[in-house]
Amino acid sequence: MRRFFTDRTPPDDLSRVYDRQAPTWLRGPGRVETWLAGEDMRNEWADSLRGDVLEIGVGAGDTLLRLSQRQHQITSFTGIDLSLGMIVEAEKVSTEFPTRLLVANAEDLGRFPDDSFDTVAASLVFCTVSDVPRALAEIARVTKPEGQVVLLEHMLSTNRVVAKLQRWAAPIQIRTIGCHLDRTTDQTLRDCGYTITRARHRRLGVFRLMVGIPPSV
Repeated sequence: MRRFFTDRTPPDDLSRVYDRQAPTWLRGPGRVETWLAGEDMRNEWADSLRGDVLEIGVGAGDTLLRLSQRQHQITSFTGIDLSLGMIVEAEKVSTEFPTRLLVANAEDLGRFPDDSFDTVAASLVFCTVSDVPRALAEIARVTKPEGQVVLLEHMLSTNRVVAKLQRWAAPIQIRTIGCHLDRTTDQTLRDCGYTITRARHRRLGVFRLMVGIPPSV
């Protein structure tokens, strides 16, 4: 029992964890995530996307559903996910703009040339990325010089009591679904040279919407 609570190693094959959850994601865990982050914040995040878009962690297609229900300045949409099961679910969503969905991870965007996208986006994804600085370096590389990065992430609370609970629960979440509850992704962005131009938060600072400009590569 002690090993379970202290081992901070994620599952050996994280993609399989999410493959199993993919068919019911939008009705189960995905719905819970939206409730926690707030429907308005999820919609504000989606409304910030423009031009040629790359979404890191497209999941079961929640973003595509939101974009299909609104008028958006989307030229093309590329979604990647570590889970093939999630990609299969996302492919069921019809879109009016060119869309391609690929199995890939955030740390290796080598299939995309430099300066490919106007917007790189992620929603509740960086908690499971193994090497965040490497992923941010790759994102900076594929973002156009005038492009933007739009993130909606959960991270360590600004409330001491909540933060303490998150640190206690983090090893359990990491072990079961690879989710780091105690990350400070906003600070990691700054440390990696990103400039945050717009930000807001809710739930005692746990959920944060951030729009940023990557460093020049």
